[in-house]
Amino acid sequence: MRRSPGLTKQKHEVNKYLRQLSTTLYNFAVRTQAYVDPVTISISRDGTGEIYLPARTIFEKLTPQSNPTGLIFRDGSFFVFQEIVHFGYRSETDTEPTLYRTCYSYHYQRPAEHFYFRFDHHPDLGDPETHPPHHLHSAGWLPGAMQFQEVPRYEVNEVMLDKTLRLILISFPTVRI
Repeated sequence: MRRSPGLTKQKHEVNKYLRQLSTTLYNFAVRTQAYVDPVTISISRDGTGEIYLPARTIFEKLTPQSNPTGLIFRDGSFFVFQEIVHFGYRSETDTEPTLYRTCYSYHYQRPAEHFYFRFDHHPDLGDPETHPPHHLHSAGWLPGAMQFQEVPRYEVNEVMLDKTLRLILISFPTVRI
């Protein structure tokens, strides 16, 4: 029989993970000499953890016309993200509680080139045939566009913050200028 982890344990594990993400982000900012807005972290009464860079209200209103925010690189590009996490049993077959992400989004934007990419995981949205649970948006936009393209969505494996930051560093060397 599985024993549910106590709420204090859940919150402790979630807080520890969110602090690790924050440290990863700030270390990357120092390494690339980027400006970073404050990270927004919250843990709800039920133990659900959320982390946003910079804040949920800004993240949710991001458009092609948005001013650089979040992690702002010296070349004018920027990166924002969100993760929602829990500590417990992900499925009925799990035998040990673990930390798991129920949702994430990592968004990198290059305004001068009208280009962005975003890794998303939000399994409760859309039809899995046309909206894979883990997917990548990668596209450009026309001048004056007020929203990002929703398609195509490229199916990908699960993505993590550190790997996404490394992808930016490798693929866009001007972030280090």
